[in-house]
Amino acid sequence: MHRHAVLLGALAAAALGSAPGQAAPAIEAIRAEVRKAGPYAFERTRTISDTRNGGTRRVEVDRYDPARPEGQRWTLVSVDGRAPTAEQRRAWAKAIADQPVVPGPWRLDPLLAGPEPAARADGGETIYSWKRLPKGSLPTGRFDVTGNLAAEVHVTETNGRPTVTRMRVFAPEPFRVLAIAKFDTLTVVSDYARDAAGRLILTRQVTEQNASLPGRGRGVMRVDMRFRPL
Repeated sequence: MHRHAVLLGALAAAALGSAPGQAAPAIEAIRAEVRKAGPYAFERTRTISDTRNGGTRRVEVDRYDPARPEGQRWTLVSVDGRAPTAEQRRAWAKAIADQPVVPGPWRLDPLLAGPEPAARADGGETIYSWKRLPKGSLPTGRFDVTGNLAAEVHVTETNGRPTVTRMRVFAPEPFRVLAIAKFDTLTVVSDYARDAAGRLILTRQVTEQNASLPGRGRGVMRVDMRFRPL
């Protein structure tokens, strides 16, 4: 335990003392690891609730396989425990097309590419924080909101390697997009772990937004995604 605390303290000190414009050594090690590993196949269970449509709740199960041809990598498995209807497939396909980012640890590379972060020790972890995400690191397919979002990452040591356990991306204050949409709050919390082989995997991601969007009105949408590598 003492060695663990000393190492994490050293990582925090290295981050605070690194050259201007450079990220912490632990963060760079994580980025290099996920770049080398690349995407893997997974199954995702996505629970979606939205107060704008009366608080309805929908559970979708889909799968992603990077080995399949482009345009065929996503497959919808079920909606609310049943085989999807044609209408549900069309709505799901549109949602996938509107969200070009495939969730996974590989997303840590662009998201952590910012300048030197602030760092603080918290028990057995080091928490790194950035006031803004790198420009273009969180594409939405329509506009870039990264200038409105901050981030913090929890890092610990696993078998001698720095490991992200949680990343929180959030809007420090309300913001507008194109003067027609307003986000009062927006938070994305991603949890990570290492599997039996030591590979870093994404286990859960929860997105919650309180927003006013054109054609949808004002309300709170929450998407809770659980991931199972295949």
